[in-house]
Amino acid sequence: ASAIAQEKGYHPAHASFIELNGQGIMLTGGHKAGKTTSLMHLKQVLKNCSPKILTDDWALTNENDGTVFSLEDDISFSRTFCEEFPYLNLTPLYENNVVDGFKKVYIHPDEVFGKSTKIKKSKINTIVMLEPVNRTNLLEYPKREIVVENIINGTYHMPDCNPHQVQRHRDFWMDIL
Repeated sequence: ASAIAQEKGYHPAHASFIELNGQGIMLTGGHKAGKTTSLMHLKQVLKNCSPKILTDDWALTNENDGTVFSLEDDISFSRTFCEEFPYLNLTPLYENNVVDGFKKVYIHPDEVFGKSTKIKKSKINTIVMLEPVNRTNLLEYPKREIVVENIINGTYHMPDCNPHQVQRHRDFWMDIL
């Protein structure tokens, strides 16, 4: 799917994306990096800024104008996520939407927050690289190359990816950053 998107001028990123006062923030990271967790915390903590959610998992960026689109309308979360963040009051939504023992549920952000909060597109103003670490309370500013490799590794984790496609994607993100 990413090869088709790239042929049409779009670059995928395994990322959450939130917009605050018209400023787009991409939260990128691999599996279990905390993309959805960070997105939900930002949404809650900055609620007075009327944050809007684009995606919690996958985003497509247009290489011509930098517009970012979502690949899905819903956000996903597990029972564990609900239990870890009780102030979000997601457990009833989880229990009402779980199907056949699936570990995650997919719910539209408007239903989660009780008001219009979903957007269809935005522009990148900031990229935050999320990476699980064994230390706490650290804020590090990684080199551009490290952020790009994090985006690439989170997006192209399949062994059969076309190397030319991956390099084109790498070049795109180096230019953005």
